[in-house]
Amino acid sequence: YLLAKASIEAQKASNSAWSEMGPWDYDHEQAMQFQVQSPGSAHVYTVEQDPNNHLVLFAGTATAGLWKTTDKGFNWTLASKELLVNAVYSVAIDPTNSNRILFGEENGKIWRSEDGGSTWNPTGDLAFQGTNRWVRDLKYIGANTLLAATNTGLYRTTDNGTTWTLVHSGEHMELELNPNDSQIIYTVSLSGNTTQFYKS
Repeated sequence: YLLAKASIEAQKASNSAWSEMGPWDYDHEQAMQFQVQSPGSAHVYTVEQDPNNHLVLFAGTATAGLWKTTDKGFNWTLASKELLVNAVYSVAIDPTNSNRILFGEENGKIWRSEDGGSTWNPTGDLAFQGTNRWVRDLKYIGANTLLAATNTGLYRTTDNGTTWTLVHSGEHMELELNPNDSQIIYTVSLSGNTTQFYKS
């Protein structure tokens, strides 16, 4: 009975219809430049769900910044409205503090909020903030500790982004934690026309 029920549920899930949830924002200049009909935040690069509240998600977009929903996607607000931020490639939510969110932008900074996304401050010192980098992935790997995969290297912080340290050079594309052992971390690095797989 249990196997039959699981099979039916799996079949229902695979046949379920998908519905568009947003965020929506029409960017006329992008439409003209790239000759597309759905520019702006319709191009979502990353989505992160609050591990402590399944109703809250953040979405990083191509040209319209960072968006937040508190009702699982039915309504969205622009969380980065006060910032001069366009492309957001990475978002990390502190698993022990839902009010602490970090996001990384293309060719820019890593930003941090301590109030659920209402206000933001750049992380790192002035030298770190002033470097033109593409922040492709952010991951919490422990208490107050994150890794940032960027085109200028792999960076680590142990104080939620107050300071960042380069731990591996090269152009890093993404990060993953081993589901059975969070101390095991994987990253993909781009070297010329080839990719290299690293494990720590």
